[in-house]
Amino acid sequence: MRTDGVLIDTQKPVISGIHDGSDNDIDWYGLDRKGTVIFDVIDNSGVNIYEFSIGTTPGERDVLNWQLVQDSVGTFSTKDFVEETTYYVNGRVTDRVGYVSDVVSSDGFQMDFTNPIAGNVAIDNPFQSNINALSFSWDGFKDGQSGMDRYDIMIGTEAGKNDISPRVSTNSLTNVIIDGLSLENNGKYYGTILWYRFSW
Repeated sequence: MRTDGVLIDTQKPVISGIHDGSDNDIDWYGLDRKGTVIFDVIDNSGVNIYEFSIGTTPGERDVLNWQLVQDSVGTFSTKDFVEETTYYVNGRVTDRVGYVSDVVSSDGFQMDFTNPIAGNVAIDNPFQSNINALSFSWDGFKDGQSGMDRYDIMIGTEAGKNDISPRVSTNSLTNVIIDGLSLENNGKYYGTILWYRFSW
């Protein structure tokens, strides 16, 4: 009879990164959003226990005490969190031998519950002969917390409709030209801007 071998592990696990977002590390959460923590861990024998806590400074747990999670991804409620406070997710792991890692903290996130303020949209040339393109610009869109992230545009024969051009990203924070159109003589067209802030 022979055993299947013994792995000797004399090193504690290392958390190489901890992220407070579902896919990528994020800086802002919106109203009623579920928070997510993701561990990146290096260890010889494998991780046995994952834990996280939340505090208003790195390493502290004055918001949420240590919580056990099943694997490298955990979730938490942001229901009682407030604006203008930075929250830090702290993580620690225990490997199969029993070694405990150092506590590692995320770079922090904040809450954004305040609705952004709509700005103004203008067609750069209200009267034109070009039937294949329209040029739009906008300003005055504001968000006092997380800030503006991106703008989409759609074009229709009425305000808010997209029967001429479907909703697309402008890839700009100030202006866009939409081409490839087939506009009619004496037609009237409306551009609708949809805006997004950084909070998730």
